[in-house]
Amino acid sequence: MKKQRPSYQKWLDLAQDELNFAKVNLGEQPEFPWYICFHAQQAAEKSLKAFLFYKQYPKELRTHNLIALLNLCEKYDKEFKKLSRSCKILNGYYTPTRYPDALPGMTPLGVFKRNEAKEAIGLSEEIVEFVKEKIKLN
Repeated sequence: MKKQRPSYQKWLDLAQDELNFAKVNLGEQPEFPWYICFHAQQAAEKSLKAFLFYKQYPKELRTHNLIALLNLCEKYDKEFKKLSRSCKILNGYYTPTRYPDALPGMTPLGVFKRNEAKEAIGLSEEIVEFVKEKIKLN
């Protein structure tokens, strides 16, 4: 019988998939840079949740707020504080990339460009790799 992977590993795998998707779709002229920003945010979110599941956090994690998730991670490891800036920036990509009326008078098409998408990937990669190291070290 095949041994089932722990839930934290599944979350971490999904985080890596989100990050890989964002990277593949960046290109020189990404057609949908806001989706890249969204997937970068999702990679960060899922990796932070992976860490919390790894630490056997006892409650459901129904939030998409990276700052809230980061605060929970910091309760287990103070070094997560160094991800504050990255989480703050990526946090701003969740709502406006998903809802056409989140930015008054604008759609994501007019707001997010390649430079934001590229930065989002870099910030997300920082978070995903940080979490991987934390899980590996424990």
